[in-house]
Amino acid sequence: MENHGAFAMKPMFLFLALALGGIAFACGDGDQSISGPPGQVAVEELSFEEVRERALGAVSRPGQVYHSTQTVEGRDYTFTSEVWLDLERDVARVEEGEHRLRIFHEEKIAELSPRGRFQDAGIWHEPGLDKTSALSLGYIATLFARDIESTQLSAAEVEGIPAVLVEVVRPYRGDYTGTATTKLYLDEAFLPLRLDARTEISEIGETRDTSTRFDNEFVERDSLPEGFFSPEAVRALEVTPADDIARAAEAGLKPYWLGERFEGMALEDAMETDSDGIRILHVTYRGGGSRPEDPPFSVDIRHFTTDDWQRWTAGLERAPWWERRAAIRTPVVVLGVEATLYEFPEAVPPVPNGEPEGGESAWLVLVHLEDTVLLIEPSGGPPGSNPYRDADALLRLANSMRPFERPSE
Repeated sequence: MENHGAFAMKPMFLFLALALGGIAFACGDGDQSISGPPGQVAVEELSFEEVRERALGAVSRPGQVYHSTQTVEGRDYTFTSEVWLDLERDVARVEEGEHRLRIFHEEKIAELSPRGRFQDAGIWHEPGLDKTSALSLGYIATLFARDIESTQLSAAEVEGIPAVLVEVVRPYRGDYTGTATTKLYLDEAFLPLRLDARTEISEIGETRDTSTRFDNEFVERDSLPEGFFSPEAVRALEVTPADDIARAAEAGLKPYWLGERFEGMALEDAMETDSDGIRILHVTYRGGGSRPEDPPFSVDIRHFTTDDWQRWTAGLERAPWWERRAAIRTPVVVLGVEATLYEFPEAVPPVPNGEPEGGESAWLVLVHLEDTVLLIEPSGGPPGSNPYRDADALLRLANSMRPFERPSE
């Protein structure tokens, strides 16, 4: 087996999901019609339900794993994915191009979010489909779909090979509505040969066509590496918040942080934004939330270069809340330099530059370091739940900031 290495996240075309009949489609029955035989398979004796059950059974063999290589051809692209399905154990591994890895296990899908974060979410059950790992095969998901409007079976050939042609018509739902028609060609063993998909979006007069070719094989389960179907294979590819901070540092920013954990909080997120050439690194630490009586709270730390800070403040349409007349300013020392502690009494701003709303005091520390400007602001949580909405606690946190260094492996 090849192509098991590192993956980098890239946006996936919605159209590819349509072409593969992906799991975004829901599932069900529809009207059926049947016509003439394809060689050795007596199509006239088959029902749609029998075809989909045989198609599902065809990918399961004792002690073996079904391996499918799927090549999708669209109008101006070609895309390849691979699926390994162990239906006996109800697990599957999907590698989509070189950019995405998913693991189906325990009725969940382990995958990376668009920003590269690990997530392991539950998957729905489809009527008549007990093994949720089978949804890793888009054509199986289509055959068991809930929203099928009509089906038709007929005899066909694919490059001289006798085939059962299964045509499924379903509604297309997206930004617009339309019709999705799938033509699936199954060989005499009910394994897939080809899938032609057409999506007609009537509202904008657009038609999208793809064709998917399948190469099928079975491999011995014991021949696959240990952990091949483990969600940890996905976790190993995760882009962590520390990775994002490191990228900002490589791009020229000099970020500060509190480490992976600080006083019961964990580094939850880091994201760099770029608006009109002004780069801001947002770093968030979150704590609490483990019990109903312990609501979550957070501290947000924004980083600017000195030049970007000046451009950002000059571009504001109105003064931020900490520069309003009602704000209390206290000179302090943070990290050995003069800084300012701001308090807006009995108010919590809904957004960084918005009007404060009633609640408890809002707090913020503004620190001008040699090459970096830091805005350190407690946020989140109901009144009284954020321990850093307090002068001493917030200054303790601010003085615990240190230049970022990538954690050792």
